[in-house]
Amino acid sequence: MISASFEFIKVEFKTLIRLFVYIAGPMLVFSLLISIPSSIKTMIFVYGGGLANSSDLSGLFGSVGWSSFASIFQGFAGLLFFVSVYEYIRLYEEGKMEITVKDVWEKVKKNFWMYFGAGILVALMIGAGFIFLLIPGIYLAVASSLTFMVITMERVDVGKAIGRSMDLIKGNWWSTFGYYLVNIFIQLLIIYTVALPLIFLNTTFIAGYIATGAEALPFWYYIVFALFTIVSTVITMAGSLIMYVAVSFKYFSLVEVKEQIGLKRQIAEMGNGQEQDV
Repeated sequence: MISASFEFIKVEFKTLIRLFVYIAGPMLVFSLLISIPSSIKTMIFVYGGGLANSSDLSGLFGSVGWSSFASIFQGFAGLLFFVSVYEYIRLYEEGKMEITVKDVWEKVKKNFWMYFGAGILVALMIGAGFIFLLIPGIYLAVASSLTFMVITMERVDVGKAIGRSMDLIKGNWWSTFGYYLVNIFIQLLIIYTVALPLIFLNTTFIAGYIATGAEALPFWYYIVFALFTIVSTVITMAGSLIMYVAVSFKYFSLVEVKEQIGLKRQIAEMGNGQEQDV
């Protein structure tokens, strides 16, 4: 399944990236236009001596507030990409030829709030599991992981989707857990191959700045910081595509194992062929 999911991403990469740019991109750009200036302002306060003046603290709190506000829009951008990928997979599975961004966007607009509500409910359920004990939280996270694919492919309500997800994973929890771990490791490896050098350069520069006793960061650093932020944010969000596809392939695999949908289709096609011959 891992090799198949990466092959799918490879073949459909251009279209999937178009979904990211055109559907999630505008919201992501808006969040970056808010978060980058507020982050720069925070750095000016911290490294430029602004914290020494208590009157500047209100400005610092304002910057933190704007950053939190930006994270909401970034979360919506991530959800838009998530929904667009799943709706694309549904159209692909239905055999639709030449799927366009417009086709996917129509589905996203129609079903977005259903996914949003489902996300809140699943998050609350998993969060409750983590609050009481770590192990129930992990168990629920895996058991409910197919909820969104069930909603996508079977168009049922949230409660039925959660129950369906748990039923599919029942008896396959450990194999599903291991499959997710491998995919998460691959995803993090790809993301941090790009992000870690950027983090290292940023940390090294800040440490050197503190060691020299300079009073303010140079202007060019803020430009570089903005570019680093944009690249790392885009890579992190685009990298989530790996898990989206991995979960969808797990759904199709478990449905096939438990219900033998593919075999039933073959039998039906054979029956139709025999009727035509007669």
